[in-house]
Amino acid sequence: MMMLRHTMIVAAVALGVASCSTSDEATTQVSQPTSDSAPTTEQTDDPSTDAATTDEVATAPATEVPPTDEAPVDPASESDRDAAASALLSLGDYPEGWTEGPAPDDSDEEEFDLQASVAECLGVAVDEYPDFTDDESRAESGVFMSPEGASVQQQVVLVADVEVATDAMAQYAREDSPACYRDAVQEFFEAQLESNEDFSAALPPDATIGLVVGESSEVPVSDDTAVHYSLAVPIEFEGGGVTLFNEVLFFRQGRALSQIQIRTTEMPFGPENLGGLASTVLARLEAVAI
Repeated sequence: MMMLRHTMIVAAVALGVASCSTSDEATTQVSQPTSDSAPTTEQTDDPSTDAATTDEVATAPATEVPPTDEAPVDPASESDRDAAASALLSLGDYPEGWTEGPAPDDSDEEEFDLQASVAECLGVAVDEYPDFTDDESRAESGVFMSPEGASVQQQVVLVADVEVATDAMAQYAREDSPACYRDAVQEFFEAQLESNEDFSAALPPDATIGLVVGESSEVPVSDDTAVHYSLAVPIEFEGGGVTLFNEVLFFRQGRALSQIQIRTTEMPFGPENLGGLASTVLARLEAVAI
């Protein structure tokens, strides 16, 4: 479940760099209008054409549907996915002025294996580190944006049983996990600057990634079913720089797990915002954690 969204990061970096700009030129995005007219079909006066077409339709052999190699959907997984989707936060859970965009699509980008990097640091076999990104029951939200540019995205998964969920949280809550996650994120950002054209294009040519600072922060909820990593990623360039704050929260209720990623620039999301968010997430998970 632990993952970083490339497109969310590019958007956050672009916003942070833009806020550093001294340009007074305003830009406006203009959406292209869609046509209200229905497509037209060219008519023909040649009766032979119509006759031939009718004859071909009448005599055409039935088309055989080729067999598919796709495995049938497991009803249990489908039911769990529906339950996971119902536990996701919606736009109504955020303050007035927030907006919602589609979930990021990183399918065409080279994935950085964050799980493998963290597992190696922790001395855990990769296949033993909790990773539910391919779980059939996983559901994810769109990206929610505040007027100030904060972005929030959530994933929920219902795993096999409570023991699996508890073991996963134990790994996330290990004392050395925040440092391992910090080092993996440092490697991730350096790799993005080197190989991701969209990421590097959003930055000045001389940009470099500074030393990522990270820690495990207390989640303002009354139980131990939440883990919070807070990271500050300094991006430095001539004449300025920007700090990208990346916060990752893990929650568990029963066999339901959730990960939330929050990205802001210049200022962290803040405990005053996290408290209400955490309480809402845990209440939603409890409703589906059967």
